[in-house]
Amino acid sequence: MPTTARRDGRPWSRLTDAVLFVVLGIVVAGCAASGFQSPDDFCGSHGYSAARCAAIVENALANARVDRGAVTRVELDRPEPHGVNLGGSLAAVVRMHIADGRAVDHEVRCVGVGTQYLAWCVDDPELELWFGGNHDVPCSGEPPAGCATPIVLDPAAVAAARPLHLEAIDIPATVGYHEVELGTVELANGYLDRSSFTLADPAPDGVVVPDGIHLEVRPTDPTRPPFGNVYDRGIVPGVEEAEVVLVFEVIAAPDGAMLQVRDVDVG
Repeated sequence: MPTTARRDGRPWSRLTDAVLFVVLGIVVAGCAASGFQSPDDFCGSHGYSAARCAAIVENALANARVDRGAVTRVELDRPEPHGVNLGGSLAAVVRMHIADGRAVDHEVRCVGVGTQYLAWCVDDPELELWFGGNHDVPCSGEPPAGCATPIVLDPAAVAAARPLHLEAIDIPATVGYHEVELGTVELANGYLDRSSFTLADPAPDGVVVPDGIHLEVRPTDPTRPPFGNVYDRGIVPGVEEAEVVLVFEVIAAPDGAMLQVRDVDVG
């Protein structure tokens, strides 16, 4: 299984491994005035895991517009809310002490849906799953007259189509970039009707996959466009062959960790 460095060079925003405190070179202080505590003390007093505290610190360093190399010490606080709070829950306030004597505070919040995937919001975040293709109906005017007409498939192509079904496959969760080929499908008129999968354990211990796991359906004919919106892509005569690939990048995992992929359904 091939592994490479991250392809796009973007900084990670969901790092959760406690070793971050060493990597970032931060000198941890003891309890401070005004409710701020060292990350270790904050974790203990609020019941957060060390991995969650590490993710909170990394979130602040990535988003507070500070030079992380100039940060000499970090402290965390979680003051009691006052009044009505419409901005979601507050994970922590991170105070970053800068080498020039300044102190910069940054709020790390958990807002909206999907917080179960965020390492700074929960102790055991789930891995986010992504599926290819969508069926959103594009409308250039007022619906229904201004919307795309329904796609009608050729019955002969439907009969000749060959979907992909996999009940279970266990994939080693080793650190690095992975593309795992699951098989091929033949789609009626090149129409991707469905693509989905699940994990037996949605939150495997110690496995960090910041961008989630992507189920990609790729046309084997390089002249064909990628699978996206079914209306924009259009249809072709007969069946179109495509390969099904799981794409993900692991940045932390214990020895022997596995991704237990279940119920792959593409057709």
